[in-house]
Amino acid sequence: AVSGKVRSKLEDNVQEHWKEHIVVVKGKTLDSYPDLDLGKGKDDRKKPYFYLVDKTGKIVWHTSGNYSKAKQQEIENKLHELI
Repeated sequence: AVSGKVRSKLEDNVQEHWKEHIVVVKGKTLDSYPDLDLGKGKDDRKKPYFYLVDKTGKIVWHTSGNYSKAKQQEIENKLHELI
């Protein structure tokens, strides 16, 4: 399934110290996260969304789109800004 592919890419490409901070959520479990703006259309639900959440659970940054090295760099840059 798609989440398996995402997990595999993350495992292969994400630096070890970030891995414990990553959660992959898919399918019906998305309904458990009403604060996430995941789009309402069918196509919106197919694209990946990336969120950075602070220690209190507040979403402090997000982006969407296919995973790439550039997307990883964007996320890492934002993480460094926040910590």
